[in-house]
Amino acid sequence: MFYENVTFIKNNVSQKRLYQGVKEISSYHRIQASTGFRKAAHHALEMLQNRGIESRILEFDARADQWYLEQKMFQEWDCKEAYLDLLGEHIKRLCDFSEEKCSIIQKSYPCDYRQQPLDVVLVEKNDDEYLASLDLKGKIIFIHEMPAPYVESAIKKYGAVGIITDFMRELEGVRHRYEAFDTFNYTSFWWNHQEDEPHTFGFVLSPRLGDELRALCLKMKEEHHLDPSKPLYPQVTCYIDSSLYDGKVEVVEAFLPGESNDEILMTAHLCHPNTSANDNASGVSGGIEAMTVLKKLLDEKKLSPLKRGIRLILVPEFTGTHCYLSTIHDYSKIKAGINLDMIGGRQNGSYGPITITRTPYANHSLVNALSDLILEEVKKQVPDLAEGEYTSLVNSRIASYSGGSDHTILCDPTIDAPCVMVGQWPDKYYHTSSDTLECIDPLVLAFSTSFAASYVYTLATLNEADAALTLHRHEVMMMDDLSKILNQAYVNHEKASDTYLKLTYIAESYQKSSFDVCRFNLNKEIALKEETYLSQLAKPVLERFVCEHPDAIKTRPYDKQFNRKVQRLFIGPIRDLEDYIAKDKKYEPILKTFKDAHKDISFMSAHNLESLIPYFMDGKTSLKTASDAIYVQTGIRNDPYILDFVSLLIDLDLAKEV
Repeated sequence: MFYENVTFIKNNVSQKRLYQGVKEISSYHRIQASTGFRKAAHHALEMLQNRGIESRILEFDARADQWYLEQKMFQEWDCKEAYLDLLGEHIKRLCDFSEEKCSIIQKSYPCDYRQQPLDVVLVEKNDDEYLASLDLKGKIIFIHEMPAPYVESAIKKYGAVGIITDFMRELEGVRHRYEAFDTFNYTSFWWNHQEDEPHTFGFVLSPRLGDELRALCLKMKEEHHLDPSKPLYPQVTCYIDSSLYDGKVEVVEAFLPGESNDEILMTAHLCHPNTSANDNASGVSGGIEAMTVLKKLLDEKKLSPLKRGIRLILVPEFTGTHCYLSTIHDYSKIKAGINLDMIGGRQNGSYGPITITRTPYANHSLVNALSDLILEEVKKQVPDLAEGEYTSLVNSRIASYSGGSDHTILCDPTIDAPCVMVGQWPDKYYHTSSDTLECIDPLVLAFSTSFAASYVYTLATLNEADAALTLHRHEVMMMDDLSKILNQAYVNHEKASDTYLKLTYIAESYQKSSFDVCRFNLNKEIALKEETYLSQLAKPVLERFVCEHPDAIKTRPYDKQFNRKVQRLFIGPIRDLEDYIAKDKKYEPILKTFKDAHKDISFMSAHNLESLIPYFMDGKTSLKTASDAIYVQTGIRNDPYILDFVSLLIDLDLAKEV
């Protein structure tokens, strides 16, 4: 019935309902912990209840001293009015919150400089010696980067009062600054609410406005140099009517009950500025539509009853998932998950790309194979010229594990709910004011929703027949992964020992994943047979490689420190290391020492390492095994970082030596 079920679901997904859902949700300014988010949450609740789906809103405290798992909370924020005006002969309104919500740095503190013009100082880099050479006190700085690093330097240390930025995140081959010339980058402060934290504010310019202001700054500097009686800086007046206060944050929860207490969890984040259509009103609409279609087909008895319940949570990204999981006392009932994050965009007039992000190899799950199996069916959209064959109208693929959204929380081994993500990368309009309803393609949105609904339903009813299909695809994926490793090794002239490590680790990971059928109360004998078969499949590949590369089995030398075993003392992933300073100031020098020692590592490399290292801090696994596994998953070899990060967690009282 697997194939028939996917067809039933596909045929009942409504493009019109999906598009209307995005239209309605994207009309709200949905900043985490705000009245706009709350209105959107209640609207989503009404949509669910109008469709007869059991649903409710959960409320959590949004205040600075509240933690949910490893998520430090923050205050609720609201903004009623904000604008920035350029004075002088070039008088012009540069930013207006009523016209463009992204023209203000979200979570800005209030300010009133309507009667007190501010000098605008062009700041080209965040360098201490350079900043010290500028006169910043009482002025507003104009930068071309994200504002966070300048809060500590230009604002806190050198006395600037506010920030203007024309930063535009560029995506190689997809989005250049000058292709988004009139677009505003979504920018926000994320306050820790510590005593010495500056209460500052900021505005965002489009690249066009930024270029105009920069040219004016340079022109006035040159004119002042030639004639010191002329003003050195442009001037602006500005006003922000905003407030931060102890409040609430909401999670919308909907549920389709099953025959047992076990369940499959579907997540989508409801937050982000107005309009933020693809990110992530699309995921919210897709989640609601998936629940709508499944309820309809279950009520009509066109689908077999659920063995396991299906739960949907609509959350503020990361924050809400931590909040929700803090209410769960038995994570083992969550058998698997799916995260819907940007699932319906039209890129450059073409369809997709839709990306199904896999779980880490360390998760040892079958959900990746099931995803591949379902995706193949959902792609059968239009009959091909060859009889019995079909063509997909949406560009899609199964991609390696990466972070960046709520699936990372569920995949964490202390939660142990293997979770794939349906997403879209690259996205030309990601985190900009151009992510509007016009970017949404109903066909792509229906494609993603059909996949998600089929995925949760199949897992909620998984039986031995479905498991057999999934295990067969599991075998195909293993051989495909081993083939890719060999190809990459040839192209990259990789050391044979590194290639052999990857081959053996991935083959063993697939074998261990066979036992994921036990998670769904299926016969363990199925897993034992599959483990043996996978071992037999991989053996010739490994033996041939060793035969061709006799030095492949040489093990990499490790310092004795890598024999250490460490036990983590926290549940779920760490949200932000800086948050722990708020718990105790004694952690501040510890964290500073770590960051200074590794200041040259890229943000993404650090993120990948920090998210995966705790996977192996179970008190049983050596750091040597962790280093090898992380290298296979990410391609990153940074042993000093691993050792220092583990020591840091011990010093932060988040882990202990075993």
